[in-house]
Amino acid sequence: MESADSKTKSTILLERQSLPDFSESKSWDEMTEHYRDYIRSFGKKRKVTRGKKREEKGRENPVLMTIPFEWQYGEDFSFTRDKHVITFYRSPDDPFHYDYDIRSHGFDCDILLSSSLSDLPLNNIARVTHNTARLQDDVCYDRIAILSTRGYANMYHNAEWIVNFIHYASNIANFPLIDAFFIVNPTHDLRHSTTSDWNSAFFSNTLSIFPDEIRPVFLNSMKGRVNTVCIHRALFISITTPIMDMFLDLREPLLVKKVMYRAFHISEEVRRPPRLQTLFIVREGTTRQIVNLDELVGRMKEEMGERMELRTMFFKNMSFEQQVVLMSSTDIVMGMHGAAFVNIMFMRPRSGFMEFFSPIAHILYYENMARKTDLVYVGVARNRVAPSKRKIADGRNKNIIVDVNMVMRQFIPLVNDVFEQKYFLVS
Repeated sequence: MESADSKTKSTILLERQSLPDFSESKSWDEMTEHYRDYIRSFGKKRKVTRGKKREEKGRENPVLMTIPFEWQYGEDFSFTRDKHVITFYRSPDDPFHYDYDIRSHGFDCDILLSSSLSDLPLNNIARVTHNTARLQDDVCYDRIAILSTRGYANMYHNAEWIVNFIHYASNIANFPLIDAFFIVNPTHDLRHSTTSDWNSAFFSNTLSIFPDEIRPVFLNSMKGRVNTVCIHRALFISITTPIMDMFLDLREPLLVKKVMYRAFHISEEVRRPPRLQTLFIVREGTTRQIVNLDELVGRMKEEMGERMELRTMFFKNMSFEQQVVLMSSTDIVMGMHGAAFVNIMFMRPRSGFMEFFSPIAHILYYENMARKTDLVYVGVARNRVAPSKRKIADGRNKNIIVDVNMVMRQFIPLVNDVFEQKYFLVS
């Protein structure tokens, strides 16, 4: 049996992170029972508050029940896909009929209430399977999820809504198993998973966390002309994490690595290298550049060349798989703040990350991710804006000049910390 001191801390952490046990999921019938209790209690509450001021009314949603992560659960509604309209149907004796704006819950959809519950084909409830060829307008589909994005196209913001599947799977005891899902996008833009190889590959590989027999079907990609879909029971999953902090805890990035390493046959075990593998990610174009990069890289190689091997490279033309494989074997990554650093989630624990900023735009996206991913993080924000004849409105895109001596005073301890902390169990 292999002894613990022959492994790295990173290897041990990954081995201890188990995949979700989906047999622990909640039942849909239990959700229905809680929902009906909620609707009844809401009706009683509305009768009591009917005479109060308008702003005191309707603080709770009359049709959506809040579940963990501030997501919602609802029953018996239709979803009009092109107009992003959700219509809930209620019995004629329900006295509460008014519009409700669901945007406060993370969806750019209009919500309407109707009194004609009989208009839904509830006598023909069906489940979506991988053999379902197309949706039909005379069927009420069950066990669905509707996810919302922020509507921003870059890698980080696409990762936010995709990581909701990680939240869901790693806390499956709080939720029922979904059969299928729609994506609604606040910009009404269907590019959410097709803007790049990275977005679509991260999306599809994240779904591989579900075993084949229970993997939910992506309904947006299903062919057919049915625009208004009737739904019996559904989870409404919006992005409820802070915009600059997508992971809930330290377990989730480990689970992401577990899934991606399995997808691309990357070993969880890592051995101490003779020199740390170090990358400086550079950007194409003329903005958000480190003007004296050559001087900085030269100094790093001169002073720390015996302990680390440093390369500079672009990420732009690399496939998702190439980026995951590269980051899994990288000990330290550096570069100007940018969306490419969403890839630090694939680095092994106690790897290093040095992030450079314009002095007028220190943004916490990747510092927060680094801490949740258990990286050794250094942010370098005390830089000078490089003189330029061009007017650049976005402070993030300013070119900078770094103080090489100051950076080296931070870089040398970073190299030493990664050597000691990432590989400390290896003799």
